[in-house]
Amino acid sequence: MDAQMHLQEVQEQNHQLSLFIAIMRVPPLLILDGICGLRIDMSMFGAQNWLLQTLIILSGVVGSIIVFFLPAKALRSLYQVALALAALVTSMWWNNVFIAKIDEKRSSSEWTSVFQLRSTNSTTFYGDIVFSLDFTLYLCVQTLYAFLFVMLGAKSYWLRNGNLLYHVVWFSIPVVFRIFVEGIYDLDGEASEDAKNQVGHIVYIVKITALFEPVVNLTISMVGKALWLLFRISRFIRVCTGIVKQLGLTIFLESEWTRLQVPKVLRIFFACRFLLHILDFPTEAFSGSGDDTSKHLAAASEEVAAHVCDTFIAVLGISAILSPVASFMADLSRKFIGGHEGETEHVGTMTSILFFILALQTGLPSLDRTKRVARLYRNISLLATAHLHFIHNILHPVLMQLSTSVVTPLQRHVRALAAALMLLILPALCIWYWWSVLTISTWLLAVTAFCVELIVKVMVSLIVYALFMYDTFSQSQWESLDDYVYYIKAIGSTFEFLSGIFLFINGFWILVFESGGIIRAAMMCIHAYFNIFQVGKDGWKKFYLRRQAVQKINSLPEATPEQLRRVQDVCAICYQELTTTARITPCQHFFHGACLRKWLYMQDSCPLCHQVIMQVEEDTSSPTQGQEEEVPEHQDHPNQFLVQDAR
Repeated sequence: MDAQMHLQEVQEQNHQLSLFIAIMRVPPLLILDGICGLRIDMSMFGAQNWLLQTLIILSGVVGSIIVFFLPAKALRSLYQVALALAALVTSMWWNNVFIAKIDEKRSSSEWTSVFQLRSTNSTTFYGDIVFSLDFTLYLCVQTLYAFLFVMLGAKSYWLRNGNLLYHVVWFSIPVVFRIFVEGIYDLDGEASEDAKNQVGHIVYIVKITALFEPVVNLTISMVGKALWLLFRISRFIRVCTGIVKQLGLTIFLESEWTRLQVPKVLRIFFACRFLLHILDFPTEAFSGSGDDTSKHLAAASEEVAAHVCDTFIAVLGISAILSPVASFMADLSRKFIGGHEGETEHVGTMTSILFFILALQTGLPSLDRTKRVARLYRNISLLATAHLHFIHNILHPVLMQLSTSVVTPLQRHVRALAAALMLLILPALCIWYWWSVLTISTWLLAVTAFCVELIVKVMVSLIVYALFMYDTFSQSQWESLDDYVYYIKAIGSTFEFLSGIFLFINGFWILVFESGGIIRAAMMCIHAYFNIFQVGKDGWKKFYLRRQAVQKINSLPEATPEQLRRVQDVCAICYQELTTTARITPCQHFFHGACLRKWLYMQDSCPLCHQVIMQVEEDTSSPTQGQEEEVPEHQDHPNQFLVQDAR
């Protein structure tokens, strides 16, 4: 029951509230990022011993992880306590600042009066301070701190009403007492040193005393919320355990991914991190003119590019940023081409995963600045090539659909052909640029193979499109069309298979001689299975089915002209008249030979009576037994872009 309620709460999160909760999960990531990037100075904690520094780092890591995974209500309570404590500490700092100002400004003329009143004395009079603009501003700020302190839950437990005014008085006691002392003691002149020291001690005691009541209230609130937080954490653990037992680990991970809003949190984290880095960047980079400005901007761009991926948490952030960008580009391409809804649904997710795995297996954050920037550009180049492959996967079925329709508007044909032309020109331009600028390397060979493979696939799609268009608008049936289409697709599939073997050899060279690692070895195994073994297996299955269909067709008798005149029927597959040639099945049904061969690619029964047409002797090397199914065309597997990325 608790598990179902938890899942329902996750699904019913309000959008604005979810954005607020996502923002609250960003500070733990910033702390973890600072620890991973070694940007937190341990000396500010007074930690000089390595053991103490290690304990502080471990505490920061564990605490940040716990805070990140807290439920929403517990997270809000934690931030309420933290902000109340921050308001109290800031109020203390403001008291010290104003008391120091009183000690510094000893003349009445240095205090601007609200009512334009001046004391007749030349020295500071406490009335000048009380009616000054500075003291009015001080009271407004302390009222704001008291309001935050009260609204965040640290209320007085022995007052039912007047909490705000009560805390304003407590927050302002040190300054009010210091002003009162100013009216009693003469603190000017050489004879007042003892009086100054005595007043300083008294004011210090008053400041400590003024903290007693707010600290007690805050402590009581913190203890109560800590107990409630422990209860929430224990309940949350029970709920998570129940979800895993009742619904499985997959449902639990999906619900937690939704509850934590990981992509949204990472995007906000990246934006905050990027903004902080820009604000911390020297202003000289954006000043000057001419060549100096270009140099400064180039250096700034390189610095930003190196900074956005210097930790693994930062890599997660930029991966989350790439997801909506890739989704937008893919959706824009789909709308331009005229593809179906849902074809680009997972492009953004796949792009993020590809970028993160590329960063992992190349050790992107651990590289020095220059190599990191170069590696980042290379990884983005691989992602761009992969994105072009995704666009081709959208374009190919659209071309096949357009080529078999005679009523499709010309505009759709023009758009699809323009997209195909772009997929031919862009890889060719990239190959020309890379080979003219870069020296030969394993990465250059790999990305060139990807681009050439894309060019070949687009050319295959265009040739098949042209053949189908010719057949659609021709007056007679082209029986050899299927053979030509098969041969062209076989050439493309063979090139993909050889390209996969080449990339595997190239990746093996990288693994052995350039940059090894467990992740790279695992990616190579996945590449060998999906892009070599599976492609070869599917290609052999297509070849076997085609050979078996040809054997069956050749074994069937061909109808004579006399039989065709006597039957005077149409082919039950294509609904065209049987005028010239036909094949006769054992069940005495007539079909076009080409039509029947296409049918036998899918199943070996008669289209009309479903009787087995003919049993052909099975080859021992057959990939399947019994009734065969049509083998789908090979689709690009994302891991083929992960294997090739030499340092």
